[in-house]
Amino acid sequence: AVASATAKGLGLLGYVYPQLGFQAMADHLYDDRLDISPPEVRTWLGDQLEAFIDQTGAAGFAWDHDIYAGPSEKMYAQWRSWMAILKRLRAHKPDIVMDHRQTNHIWGPWYQLAGSYAEPLAGDENPETYGVP
Repeated sequence: AVASATAKGLGLLGYVYPQLGFQAMADHLYDDRLDISPPEVRTWLGDQLEAFIDQTGAAGFAWDHDIYAGPSEKMYAQWRSWMAILKRLRAHKPDIVMDHRQTNHIWGPWYQLAGSYAEPLAGDENPETYGVP
């Protein structure tokens, strides 16, 4: 599939849930969700994402769900950490495609700074999944 896409000039994206309970960072889980705010987690996740791009030749990522875990007091720190990860990825691969799904509409123009684009339906499903005639 990768060779076929490359031959056609297409780039493939990795589909990632950043808040999954990655066992390599088990000390930073809240109810099986990863707290990305600690510097060691931010570094680890950035390393994993860069390695994925380098090893697969992926054009970028489609992020799904959200980035939050644990108490609401951690939300700002997690948001800042996420922006740092996205900045790092943009520096590593300047032409990276980052599909931020519905999160783009929640955070608005501040998220555009990370290199997102506005998904027009303000959702993360294809139109045919809504049951609209």
